[in-house]
Amino acid sequence: MAARRAVHYSVVRCTFSGGIIDLLVMHSDWSGLVSEDYTFCHELGNEAHNIGLAGFFSPSARNPGGTTVPVFLARTLSDPVIEATARMTYDTGKTVVEFIEFS
Repeated sequence: MAARRAVHYSVVRCTFSGGIIDLLVMHSDWSGLVSEDYTFCHELGNEAHNIGLAGFFSPSARNPGGTTVPVFLARTLSDPVIEATARMTYDTGKTVVEFIEFS
């Protein structure tokens, strides 16, 4: 008998208020900012969290030319709004993706 499992991923928009460091200027000097090995980024994130920094403005590793804002302090985020949710259902090795939009 096949088992069905569902996983939900949501796009959440929220307000951010806190101090950040812009790492975009370091992209060419720190190759570890855009890598499939996240060791360098985890070390930076741990250090930022330990000193109380709210987040970074940095190049995206998954979206070339894009940016990302990793946030280290939950209190800097407010007013969350779920904009969309994707549900992936796994059944006997098959994956079905359903897109559910919320307003």
